[in-house]
Amino acid sequence: MMKSKEKRRSIAFISRKMILVLLLAAVFSGAYTGLASATPKLETGREDQIDRFIETRMHQNRIPGLSVAIVHDGEVVYSKGYGRTGSGAAVTPDTPLPVASLSKSITALAVMQLVEAGKIRLEDKAADLLPSFRMDDPRGKEITVRQLLNQTSGLADTVFPEMAFSAQPASLGESIARLKGVKLASDPGTAFHYHNTNYQLLALIVETASKEPFPDYLQKHIFAPLHMDRTTDAALTGSFKEPGHMLLYGQPVALKEPDWFVEGAAGNVSTANDMARWLMLQLGEGTYGGTRLLSPEGDCRNA
Repeated sequence: MMKSKEKRRSIAFISRKMILVLLLAAVFSGAYTGLASATPKLETGREDQIDRFIETRMHQNRIPGLSVAIVHDGEVVYSKGYGRTGSGAAVTPDTPLPVASLSKSITALAVMQLVEAGKIRLEDKAADLLPSFRMDDPRGKEITVRQLLNQTSGLADTVFPEMAFSAQPASLGESIARLKGVKLASDPGTAFHYHNTNYQLLALIVETASKEPFPDYLQKHIFAPLHMDRTTDAALTGSFKEPGHMLLYGQPVALKEPDWFVEGAAGNVSTANDMARWLMLQLGEGTYGGTRLLSPEGDCRNA
């Protein structure tokens, strides 16, 4: 088991960047009212102020639809949906939406759970954990779990623009197999490069170490304990079919997102209500509703 200080260092990237994004998501993407009958506890007039703020920003930024939650002292004090989806349906706190790279924080939690269970170590080398991970660049053998989490593996979009390829892989195994001929952009552990493939490797490590398919692991060990009943992984849903909006020449146009391979890095589909539970897990130092998913030492918020 890693010492607490070492664990905290290992996920500094997750803490300093991803949790900031999660906090913003609580205001602009996620919502949870606790119980269905719960009444938001806001001062008189605050709801109108929030409505005006959000509606003004939606107009200024041409945002067709969003949902909002405000969390305070372990409770959601405000929850509401605004606007419409690409298909014209009203947005509610239960509208399913891709959460994009917030999925990385969920993958990181899965990794840290396995670290705390003693099934992997942060200093383990990815090539030792994954027999299928091979690169012609000999430096690839030195990439560790910690470096994948911290986005310092040496993999980068400049050497492997994985989302630009017209032919996308159909599985984590296929995704990792494409790395064989790739040369690293920098020595492992020496430079930060934000790159989705780091988290695809981590997802495959979760599968290998847990002996469970990655979507099943997330469902059993994260989504179910948090009662995130409307949250799924892209591999379970095939792909997200509901059209959203993309800005074209400054105007939102209802379009379905391209079928990129996003497993592990950006593959979760969730609702505002569920994402608020996820946020409260972070604010609760790895515990939500009496259920502990990670120790305070391993919890991202304290990194």
